[in-house]
Amino acid sequence: MDCLEFRRELAAQPQHLGVEATRHRAECRACAEAWQRAIGFEQRLHHVMAVPVPEGLADRILLRQTTVTRQGTRVARQGWTRIAAGLVMAIGVAGVGYLGLRSPDSLASASVAHLSHEPFALDRTEPIPAAEVARAFADSGVALKAPLTQVTYLVHCPLNGKRSLHLVVRAEGQAVTAMYVPGEHQGDADFVDQQVVGRHREIGPGTLVLLAGSDQAFDRIEAGFRAAIEGSPVRAGMK
Repeated sequence: MDCLEFRRELAAQPQHLGVEATRHRAECRACAEAWQRAIGFEQRLHHVMAVPVPEGLADRILLRQTTVTRQGTRVARQGWTRIAAGLVMAIGVAGVGYLGLRSPDSLASASVAHLSHEPFALDRTEPIPAAEVARAFADSGVALKAPLTQVTYLVHCPLNGKRSLHLVVRAEGQAVTAMYVPGEHQGDADFVDQQVVGRHREIGPGTLVLLAGSDQAFDRIEAGFRAAIEGSPVRAGMK
Protein backbone atom coordinates (compact mmCIF):
# COMPACT_ATOMS: atom_id res chain seq x y z
CA MET A 1 0.00 0.00 0.00
CA ASP A 2 1.34 3.46 -0.90
CA CYS A 3 0.62 6.80 0.80
CA LEU A 4 -2.21 7.79 -1.57
CA GLU A 5 -4.04 4.49 -1.03
CA PHE A 6 -3.58 4.90 2.73
CA ARG A 7 -5.04 8.43 2.67
CA ARG A 8 -8.07 7.21 0.72
CA GLU A 9 -8.75 4.46 3.24
CA LEU A 10 -8.12 6.92 6.07
CA ALA A 11 -10.70 9.31 4.61
CA ALA A 12 -13.29 6.54 4.34
CA GLN A 13 -12.83 4.87 7.74
CA PRO A 14 -10.18 6.46 9.98
CA GLN A 15 -11.15 4.42 13.04
CA HIS A 16 -11.23 1.05 11.26
CA LEU A 17 -8.10 0.69 9.13
CA GLY A 18 -7.45 -2.59 7.37
CA VAL A 19 -4.40 -4.80 7.88
CA GLU A 20 -2.37 -3.28 5.02
CA ALA A 21 -3.22 0.27 6.08
CA THR A 22 -2.25 -0.47 9.67
CA ARG A 23 1.07 -1.89 8.50
CA HIS A 24 1.71 1.13 6.29
CA ARG A 25 0.91 3.49 9.18
CA ALA A 26 3.54 1.77 11.28
CA GLU A 27 6.14 2.22 8.54
CA CYS A 28 5.35 5.76 7.33
CA ARG A 29 5.79 8.66 9.72
CA ALA A 30 3.84 11.13 7.55
CA CYS A 31 0.83 8.82 7.28
CA ALA A 32 0.99 8.03 11.00
CA GLU A 33 0.77 11.76 11.71
CA ALA A 34 -2.13 12.09 9.25
CA TRP A 35 -3.92 9.25 11.07
CA GLN A 36 -3.40 10.98 14.42
CA ARG A 37 -4.85 14.21 13.02
CA ALA A 38 -7.83 12.34 11.59
CA ILE A 39 -8.56 10.57 14.86
CA GLY A 40 -8.28 13.84 16.78
CA PHE A 41 -10.64 15.45 14.30
CA GLU A 42 -13.17 12.62 14.65
CA GLN A 43 -13.10 12.90 18.44
CA ARG A 44 -13.60 16.68 18.39
CA LEU A 45 -16.45 16.34 15.92
CA HIS A 46 -18.11 13.71 18.07
CA HIS A 47 -18.34 16.21 20.91
CA VAL A 48 -19.49 19.06 18.65
CA MET A 49 -22.13 17.02 16.84
CA ALA A 50 -23.53 15.86 20.18
CA VAL A 51 -25.01 19.33 20.60
CA PRO A 52 -28.67 19.01 19.51
CA VAL A 53 -29.98 21.18 16.67
CA PRO A 54 -32.73 23.53 17.95
CA GLU A 55 -36.19 22.27 17.07
CA GLY A 56 -37.71 24.06 14.10
CA LEU A 57 -34.39 25.59 12.94
CA ALA A 58 -35.02 24.78 9.28
CA ASP A 59 -38.46 26.41 9.36
CA ARG A 60 -37.07 29.55 10.99
CA ILE A 61 -34.28 29.84 8.44
CA LEU A 62 -36.67 29.35 5.53
CA LEU A 63 -39.04 31.98 6.95
CA ARG A 64 -36.21 34.48 7.24
CA GLN A 65 -34.99 33.74 3.71
CA THR A 66 -38.46 34.27 2.28
CA THR A 67 -38.91 37.56 4.15
CA VAL A 68 -35.53 38.89 3.05
CA THR A 69 -36.21 37.97 -0.57
CA ARG A 70 -39.56 39.77 -0.62
CA GLN A 71 -37.99 42.91 0.81
CA GLY A 72 -35.31 42.88 -1.88
CA THR A 73 -32.55 43.10 0.73
CA ARG A 74 -29.01 42.67 -0.54
CA VAL A 75 -27.10 42.57 2.72
CA ALA A 76 -24.22 40.14 3.03
CA ARG A 77 -26.08 37.69 5.24
CA GLN A 78 -28.77 37.12 2.62
CA GLY A 79 -26.44 34.65 0.95
CA TRP A 80 -26.11 32.29 3.89
CA THR A 81 -29.79 32.39 4.70
CA ARG A 82 -30.57 31.25 1.18
CA ILE A 83 -28.12 28.40 1.45
CA ALA A 84 -29.29 27.43 4.90
CA ALA A 85 -32.78 27.26 3.45
CA GLY A 86 -31.42 24.16 1.77
CA LEU A 87 -32.23 22.41 5.04
CA VAL A 88 -35.61 21.74 3.50
CA MET A 89 -34.25 20.92 0.06
CA ALA A 90 -33.21 17.76 -1.64
CA ILE A 91 -30.81 16.21 -4.00
CA GLY A 92 -31.87 13.15 -6.00
CA VAL A 93 -29.90 9.92 -5.81
CA ALA A 94 -29.86 8.95 -9.47
CA GLY A 95 -30.15 10.49 -12.91
CA VAL A 96 -30.22 14.17 -13.80
CA GLY A 97 -33.63 15.54 -12.87
CA TYR A 98 -35.58 17.70 -10.46
CA LEU A 99 -36.21 15.73 -7.30
CA GLY A 100 -37.46 16.19 -3.74
CA LEU A 101 -35.76 15.01 -0.56
CA ARG A 102 -37.31 11.77 0.58
CA SER A 103 -34.74 9.22 1.76
CA PRO A 104 -33.26 9.77 5.23
CA ASP A 105 -30.21 7.72 4.17
CA SER A 106 -29.28 9.77 1.09
CA LEU A 107 -26.31 12.07 0.64
CA ALA A 108 -28.81 14.92 0.42
CA SER A 109 -30.19 14.14 3.87
CA ALA A 110 -26.71 14.06 5.35
CA SER A 111 -25.83 17.40 3.72
CA VAL A 112 -29.02 18.96 5.04
CA ALA A 113 -28.33 17.77 8.58
CA HIS A 114 -24.77 19.05 8.44
CA LEU A 115 -25.58 22.53 7.11
CA SER A 116 -27.63 23.31 10.19
CA HIS A 117 -24.42 23.23 12.25
CA GLU A 118 -22.49 25.72 10.10
CA PRO A 119 -24.94 28.46 8.96
CA PHE A 120 -22.28 31.21 8.98
CA ALA A 121 -19.76 29.55 6.64
CA LEU A 122 -20.70 31.97 3.83
CA ASP A 123 -19.65 35.01 5.86
CA ARG A 124 -15.96 34.46 5.13
CA THR A 125 -14.56 36.32 2.11
CA GLU A 126 -10.77 35.93 2.34
CA PRO A 127 -9.51 33.33 -0.21
CA ILE A 128 -7.67 30.32 1.22
CA PRO A 129 -4.27 29.69 -0.45
CA ALA A 130 -4.47 27.03 -3.17
CA ALA A 131 -1.63 25.09 -1.53
CA GLU A 132 -3.63 24.81 1.69
CA VAL A 133 -6.65 23.59 -0.25
CA ALA A 134 -4.48 20.98 -1.99
CA ARG A 135 -3.17 19.73 1.37
CA ALA A 136 -6.70 19.34 2.70
CA PHE A 137 -7.67 17.24 -0.33
CA ALA A 138 -4.47 15.19 0.00
CA ASP A 139 -5.40 14.41 3.61
CA SER A 140 -8.62 12.95 2.20
CA GLY A 141 -6.74 10.83 -0.34
CA VAL A 142 -7.36 13.08 -3.34
CA ALA A 143 -4.32 14.50 -5.16
CA LEU A 144 -5.33 17.68 -6.99
CA LYS A 145 -3.99 18.01 -10.53
CA ALA A 146 -4.69 21.74 -10.80
CA PRO A 147 -5.26 24.58 -8.30
CA LEU A 148 -8.74 25.00 -6.83
CA THR A 149 -9.14 28.75 -6.28
CA GLN A 150 -11.60 31.22 -4.77
CA VAL A 151 -12.21 28.93 -1.78
CA THR A 152 -13.09 31.03 1.29
CA TYR A 153 -14.11 28.27 3.73
CA LEU A 154 -12.74 24.75 4.10
CA VAL A 155 -13.11 22.14 6.84
CA HIS A 156 -13.23 18.36 7.05
CA CYS A 157 -16.64 17.09 8.13
CA PRO A 158 -18.29 13.67 8.56
CA LEU A 159 -20.99 13.29 5.92
CA ASN A 160 -23.07 10.24 5.08
CA GLY A 161 -20.70 8.02 7.05
CA LYS A 162 -17.61 9.36 5.26
CA ARG A 163 -15.04 12.10 5.86
CA SER A 164 -15.87 14.93 3.46
CA LEU A 165 -14.60 18.39 2.61
CA HIS A 166 -17.01 21.27 3.22
CA LEU A 167 -16.08 24.33 1.16
CA VAL A 168 -17.47 27.70 0.16
CA VAL A 169 -16.41 28.83 -3.32
CA ARG A 170 -17.00 32.33 -4.69
CA ALA A 171 -17.67 32.80 -8.41
CA GLU A 172 -19.59 35.32 -10.50
CA GLY A 173 -20.38 37.37 -7.41
CA GLN A 174 -22.00 34.40 -5.67
CA ALA A 175 -20.98 32.29 -2.68
CA VAL A 176 -21.71 28.60 -3.26
CA THR A 177 -21.54 25.81 -0.67
CA ALA A 178 -19.66 22.77 -1.98
CA MET A 179 -19.37 19.37 -0.34
CA TYR A 180 -16.88 16.89 -1.80
CA VAL A 181 -17.24 13.34 -0.49
CA PRO A 182 -14.47 10.88 -1.49
CA GLY A 183 -15.76 7.35 -1.93
CA GLU A 184 -19.39 8.46 -2.37
CA HIS A 185 -21.18 7.59 -5.62
CA GLN A 186 -24.79 8.77 -5.89
CA GLY A 187 -25.11 9.51 -9.61
CA ASP A 188 -25.91 12.94 -11.03
CA ALA A 189 -28.94 15.08 -10.17
CA ASP A 190 -30.24 18.65 -9.98
CA PHE A 191 -32.97 19.99 -7.71
CA VAL A 192 -34.95 23.20 -7.32
CA ASP A 193 -37.36 24.42 -4.63
CA GLN A 194 -38.60 28.01 -4.49
CA GLN A 195 -35.40 30.10 -4.78
CA VAL A 196 -32.87 27.47 -3.68
CA VAL A 197 -31.21 25.18 -6.20
CA GLY A 198 -28.69 22.37 -5.93
CA ARG A 199 -26.66 19.88 -7.91
CA HIS A 200 -24.59 16.79 -7.25
CA ARG A 201 -22.14 15.23 -9.68
CA GLU A 202 -19.74 12.30 -9.55
CA ILE A 203 -16.24 13.73 -10.03
CA GLY A 204 -13.08 11.64 -9.73
CA PRO A 205 -13.18 9.25 -6.75
CA GLY A 206 -16.18 10.93 -5.12
CA THR A 207 -19.25 13.14 -5.42
CA LEU A 208 -19.51 16.94 -5.44
CA VAL A 209 -22.61 18.62 -3.98
CA LEU A 210 -23.35 22.30 -4.77
CA LEU A 211 -25.98 24.44 -2.99
CA ALA A 212 -26.83 28.10 -3.62
CA GLY A 213 -29.60 30.61 -4.12
CA SER A 214 -29.28 30.11 -7.90
CA ASP A 215 -27.30 27.90 -10.27
CA GLN A 216 -25.65 30.89 -11.94
CA ALA A 217 -22.13 29.85 -10.91
CA PHE A 218 -22.64 26.06 -10.83
CA ASP A 219 -21.18 25.31 -14.27
CA ARG A 220 -18.05 27.33 -13.61
CA ILE A 221 -17.50 25.83 -10.16
CA GLU A 222 -18.16 22.28 -11.36
CA ALA A 223 -15.68 22.79 -14.20
CA GLY A 224 -13.11 24.03 -11.69
CA PHE A 225 -13.54 20.93 -9.53
CA ARG A 226 -13.27 18.65 -12.58
CA ALA A 227 -10.07 20.33 -13.73
CA ALA A 228 -8.58 20.16 -10.24
CA ILE A 229 -9.59 16.56 -9.45
CA GLU A 230 -9.66 14.84 -12.84
CA GLY A 231 -6.98 16.91 -14.54
CA SER A 232 -8.86 17.49 -17.78
CA PRO A 233 -11.52 20.08 -18.66
CA VAL A 234 -14.96 18.49 -18.92
CA ARG A 235 -17.96 20.49 -20.00
CA ALA A 236 -19.74 21.52 -16.82
CA GLY A 237 -23.21 20.19 -16.29
CA MET A 238 -22.65 17.31 -18.72
CA LYS A 239 -21.70 13.69 -18.07
